[in-house]
Amino acid sequence: MIRLLFGILVGAGLMYFFEPRNGSERREAVASKFRAGREDPGQFVDAGKETVAEAKDRAQTVVSHTKDRFGQTLDQAREGARDTVTEVKDQTREMAESTKERASSTLSTDNGKA
Repeated sequence: MIRLLFGILVGAGLMYFFEPRNGSERREAVASKFRAGREDPGQFVDAGKETVAEAKDRAQTVVSHTKDRFGQTLDQAREGARDTVTEVKDQTREMAESTKERASSTLSTDNGKA
């Protein structure tokens, strides 16, 4: 489970920086912060914290969205399974009744011939 969450976080971080629309802007912002950090290390640390916080927020959003989607999918699967079980029970009941009727009919026909 920890590996899965770690993989999701790494994936979210990569997605954050390589997103087609905003990824290049984010990479440029990080590069700019690195350049500024060479001149003022304190600013670099602050910028790093800010970037990490942004990445963390994005990762949490992705994890939350993934959990929601997984929950919805699981709910749909449960509902489908319940429907299938109900359908199989109904068909089994119908088959049992039909078999019982045929057996009863066969017995009454055999009793009439005897």
